[in-house]
Amino acid sequence: ALFDALFKNLGGAALDVFEVEPLAADSPLWSLGSDKIMLTAHNADLTEEYYELGWDVWQANLAKFVKKEPLHTPVNIAAGY
Repeated sequence: ALFDALFKNLGGAALDVFEVEPLAADSPLWSLGSDKIMLTAHNADLTEEYYELGWDVWQANLAKFVKKEPLHTPVNIAAGY
């Protein structure tokens, strides 16, 4: 649907997350060109505050870990992340 919309009435799109990652090399999205689409590697959150916020979360998680409390950002192996 998105692919068709980009040719009919949608001016462009920026995509960062895909159902299957990484995006397959043969995906038709790669053929659209930079004037229609911007594809990023699931890292569009890289901002000026990225490292500071990450450090804050890490410190908070360490404190929770030491207290045997649930972490803010748990890993869910069954879900794949």
